[in-house]
Amino acid sequence: MRRSSSCLSRRHPAPERVSLERLKELDDPKLTPTQKAKLALRFYRDEMRSPTPRRRPSHAGDWRAYTEYRTHDYVLAQITRKLAACGADTAFLKEQWQGIEAGEVKDCLSLFLLLKGDPELKEPVQAYALDGQGLMRLRELAVEALAAHALKTDDDGMGKVFARIVREDGQTQYKAAEKPKGEGAPPLLLVYPVRRAAAEAIRQMEKRGMLLESHVLQAGKLATEAPLPGGGAPRAGLQSGDKKK
Repeated sequence: MRRSSSCLSRRHPAPERVSLERLKELDDPKLTPTQKAKLALRFYRDEMRSPTPRRRPSHAGDWRAYTEYRTHDYVLAQITRKLAACGADTAFLKEQWQGIEAGEVKDCLSLFLLLKGDPELKEPVQAYALDGQGLMRLRELAVEALAAHALKTDDDGMGKVFARIVREDGQTQYKAAEKPKGEGAPPLLLVYPVRRAAAEAIRQMEKRGMLLESHVLQAGKLATEAPLPGGGAPRAGLQSGDKKK
């Protein structure tokens, strides 16, 4: 799995910006599984051709820009979650996965296929989850897919992978610690979404009664968010999905 921006290369009409509201179209009962798969591929194509922009702070105190989570990788992850839940044609999408170039769309389809239980994708998805330079929200979804697969196959060994992510991953998202009061900016937290998904995976495995080593169980209890140093002011240039130095 690579992070290039390569996508479906055929000529298509001008893309429409992918709002999350558009994903409801996949719930249309009149659509066949293959039509749902093709519609999702269109969503991927449109998002790749017209990526959701990252909101840039207009001034140092623009906390809403710092905490904005609806970024390009978030939209790709949401399309993939919806695709896995809507009854799309898995065999058709596996054919598409085999035929398209490496890039973000192929990465998304890899996550989809593992979510649907395809064991062939376990190793590449695991490599993607461990790549600290990957797209944060897709890495978060990769961990969720690995967790579902581990629970389905009773794979105790995945606990060590999740523990490593909890302890080492450095990608962060700003989050308001409380509701804003008036015009003032609320204090901010640093949230680690990939760590959070890995800790949740460990807790699910523990609840299932899977055999986990003590250091893995301990990792599942570690905090996945923290107050900002220096009184809660965001660091210039660091936003959603950036790696904390």
